Amino acid sequence: MFAEVEGFWPPERDIVENHYRDIDIPMGELSVPKFEMQASWSVDQLLGYFRTWSATRRYQRERNVDPFEALEADLRRAWGTKRREVRWPLTLRLGRK
Repeated sequence: MFAEVEGFWPPERDIVENHYRDIDIPMGELSVPKFEMQASWSVDQLLGYFRTWSATRRYQRERNVDPFEALEADLRRAWGTKRREVRWPLTLRLGRK
């Protein structure tokens, strides 16, 4: 299903996907450890997050359908009623003058 919305990301999303490597930092770049965000979410929170994506919203505007609707029943069955830990990377690039 994620492939369903892949072509709907705005072009500037490439900056994020490339971990900001395409941005010139005009000062000494610092080494940054890997970070990640984590949360304990219900299936409703996860689906809500997917539905905030700009690609999801663009897909909905252009096709008049929720791209995650087809996935929702299966995801709810697999996820169950408990909260689960979700993690995603937090990418930083830092420089020092």
